[in-house]
Amino acid sequence: MRRAFESFLTLTLAIVGLSCQAQEPGFDPDANKGQADTMMTSLTMKLCGQGMPMLESRGIWLSWHDYSGPEDKTLALLDKIKELKLNTVYVCTNMRGYNVYPDSKFLPQWPDIKTSQTDVLKWLVPAIKSRGLRCEAWPEYGFYSYWTPDKESKDMGPTLTKHPDWVAIDKDGNPAHIDKKFGKYYALCAANPQTHKFLIDSFMEQMQRYPFDGLHVDRIRWTNEKFCYCDYCKTAFKKKYGYELTPQLKSEKELADRNEFRCAATASFIKELRKELKRQFPDKTLTAAVAPPEMIEEKGQNWFTWVSDGDVDAVVPMLYRPNITPDLNAIRSKLGNDVPMFVGLANAVGQEKLANQIMQLRAASLPGFTLWVSSDLDKISSGIVEMVLWRDAASPIK
Repeated sequence: MRRAFESFLTLTLAIVGLSCQAQEPGFDPDANKGQADTMMTSLTMKLCGQGMPMLESRGIWLSWHDYSGPEDKTLALLDKIKELKLNTVYVCTNMRGYNVYPDSKFLPQWPDIKTSQTDVLKWLVPAIKSRGLRCEAWPEYGFYSYWTPDKESKDMGPTLTKHPDWVAIDKDGNPAHIDKKFGKYYALCAANPQTHKFLIDSFMEQMQRYPFDGLHVDRIRWTNEKFCYCDYCKTAFKKKYGYELTPQLKSEKELADRNEFRCAATASFIKELRKELKRQFPDKTLTAAVAPPEMIEEKGQNWFTWVSDGDVDAVVPMLYRPNITPDLNAIRSKLGNDVPMFVGLANAVGQEKLANQIMQLRAASLPGFTLWVSSDLDKISSGIVEMVLWRDAASPIK
């Protein structure tokens, strides 16, 4: 079975790889007539011998749903993660406006976990590391401060109830984003220095309390293009650009200024966070889950600059779709070929498609992948090991 799949992937990826390169500037097909044979040989080696990468991040996001139940069930899940030859676990430490652990100076403990386990991270983090897996803190909600399924609720959650001046305001004056399917989301203003300090101090508390190998941030972005028109943003924008921030953009320059302001805010946060992380924990790493390339402007999250400025050790763009080739081309056109990127892939695409995507990343010399999510791990089986993960690999970051 494996040999047949190897042959299929080798041929497919040789074609895909050449197609991707043909879209790159300066590619000359007449000058690269032997390239198909070269790529075929290279990919065969990657599948069958020394070419299988020994350094490759193979991560998975561990949802709080999957460790809030009986301990033996969680340990069995960790064993399966190990059996699948993954090597990095991003542990959810914060969600929906709460922490998963008790006695925080910043957020209350999530009630559903509090009733089942007093301090789950106290045994969970060592259990992950004892299996030889890298373990990073994943404060999942980032600037998203609170979520409620009740679209009519006026409750802004523990943080914003205490600090209502920190809430992000949309262009219509609303303090929340209502998703028709999921409910109501409140967010912190991503530009306010007070929210920056709050999140950074909260993240450092997690790193101080538990022996994580690194910090993996998420949702370091604006909710969408409608945000933010809070008092802080209006004042700071006018001070920087010399005119009022209003929803009625009158020119291309005003649109460009607004995009610059939003992206500068999230970039500033990342710089501040890295500085503090390295001050307290020089040996710990900073990685970030980020939006796909086409959403950079909407989310005010120009993570290309985070990479080029060296402010993150790796990014994890969330490419949860069957065809990731256009995204990889867009990213490499901006950052070149040597990108510290552990691409986020969806288990739900199916086992063979997932294996194909992993090999596509290897053909592009990208250093790893991250699976969404532990709750969907049953969608893949040990067959994925036979296909593309039969050799162990260590994370390229320490």
